[in-house]
Amino acid sequence: MKNDSQFATQKAMANVDDNDDDSISMGNPSSKDRDDLVNADDGDVLTKYEFELRLKEVRDYYRETNEISQEDICLNLYRTRFPDLRLNRCFVGAESTIPGAGRGLFASRDIEAGEIITLYPGDVIIAWGKSIGDFSGKVSVLFGNHVKKEDQQAVGKRLSSNSARSYEIKIGDHHSLVADPLLANYPAYLGHIANDSAMLNSNKKASLDKYRIASEKGHNAAYFEMEGSHLAQVATKSIMKGEEIFVSYGSDYWCSRSGTTAAVKKTKNQVSKGFGKN
Repeated sequence: MKNDSQFATQKAMANVDDNDDDSISMGNPSSKDRDDLVNADDGDVLTKYEFELRLKEVRDYYRETNEISQEDICLNLYRTRFPDLRLNRCFVGAESTIPGAGRGLFASRDIEAGEIITLYPGDVIIAWGKSIGDFSGKVSVLFGNHVKKEDQQAVGKRLSSNSARSYEIKIGDHHSLVADPLLANYPAYLGHIANDSAMLNSNKKASLDKYRIASEKGHNAAYFEMEGSHLAQVATKSIMKGEEIFVSYGSDYWCSRSGTTAAVKKTKNQVSKGFGKN
């Protein structure tokens, strides 16, 4: 059972401001009140189980108080970058091992299969009036708590454009999570930097089959939904220090970006409920 200080810290981490942008207030709990989730002094020891448990505790708190709906608390948690997480297992390299892919995500230490690597940041959430990617309907933007008010107009315009869709992940029928590619200096939130080990530029069966085989073989990580309120990148294979981290975006991702369509089944590497780029 949590004590009052733990509840206060959890609530401060997930509470909603009265601002019009409905962002999350992280609060400023003292070091004495911080629980194990955000204790930077303990180094790189955060586990998938521990982080998921903390998210569950936040959701359970609001189930009891009914201060915020479960849908709203999940959206709020998705767009929260928790500070000082004890998660430092990857870094951004200037060049991917995939020619022409740009930056790449690399392991800063050996990582075991099943171990959490990093998290996928929610710098903005886009609420789509019609369907995801359909700009003909009403499109609204919910900002992460870390996005300053004076920057919201520029950030919203940039991250709700078609060009930002490379960093977009579906989190429901009418919401998508978009990570800011300019924010890539916090090891706990680098899930948006990982590349696919294969690319797809055609919806022809031969191309689809070739892509699926290559991406299935080449990926060593996948995105997993945690308590319906965060996406974690988890190792699906053992990864050595210095090795590049790959996820399988899935053929739907590539086809949607190239303007083609593909009737494909979800693979075992996809995020549960269809979330994510896998």
